[in-house]
Amino acid sequence: MGQKARLGNSIQILLSLLGLLIPVLFWIIDYSSKALDVVIVSSTSLSPSSNLKVPGLELTLDGERLDQPYLSVIEIINSGDRSILASEFETPLKLNAGEGVQIVRAELASIEPNNLNPQLVINGDILILQPLLLNSEDKIRVDVLTSGAKPIWKGDARIVDVYKINMTDLSVAKDSHWKIFLNGLLGVMLLIFYSNLLAKGIEGIRQRDFRLTDPVSAIVCGTAALTLLEPVREMMEINRFQALLIFGSIVFVSYVVFKRGLLSDRGLFKRP
Repeated sequence: MGQKARLGNSIQILLSLLGLLIPVLFWIIDYSSKALDVVIVSSTSLSPSSNLKVPGLELTLDGERLDQPYLSVIEIINSGDRSILASEFETPLKLNAGEGVQIVRAELASIEPNNLNPQLVINGDILILQPLLLNSEDKIRVDVLTSGAKPIWKGDARIVDVYKINMTDLSVAKDSHWKIFLNGLLGVMLLIFYSNLLAKGIEGIRQRDFRLTDPVSAIVCGTAALTLLEPVREMMEINRFQALLIFGSIVFVSYVVFKRGLLSDRGLFKRP
């Protein structure tokens, strides 16, 4: 009987540890894959405003007339944790400016690191980035001048283990920061609830009142919390190790609070 009890306690402890570790493992595995982001930082009209128009005034570049010119600032970032080799591009990255738009000029604004050597090719309304080695966090910023209409950028490429190109248009996503803030707030709330479930699970082991629903719910809450907090990490421009320290601190403090019963004494989060 004693041996069965010890075996049962060992299983309960293992399940509690899985409830703690599985969300972190899911998060690391999910975001350690290859990823390529294209961010439209801005898209600014260069046409004179209506109250400044002068008859006969035209905008030209090298003798070519520009109709509704726009200057777009585009960033191409390897946002994954693995390198993308030049040989892994089945097709190059193509950025399509949209129907009725002509790409007039594209120039490199900045590159990180400095030894990158990106090659850009213009083909009508398409800007092509030739295959190259992109290590994690490598970044290419391009200034693109277009004519004809406002560009609506779309990206396409076939790259080994990259399922899609992540397109983000900051020039139109005015409410993106609010969405990230709300996601972050919900993510922190789920982390706190995750801590409560861990505290209940560990206390259940001690009181021999273990419930399987506690670690299972902890896995669900922890995974959802880290998924919601990933955009917050990207906005803060911190790496995942730093993010784990911050999120882990939230979990630790919340766990200590729940463990000491500061909230459960008021009737909150009690076991039914």
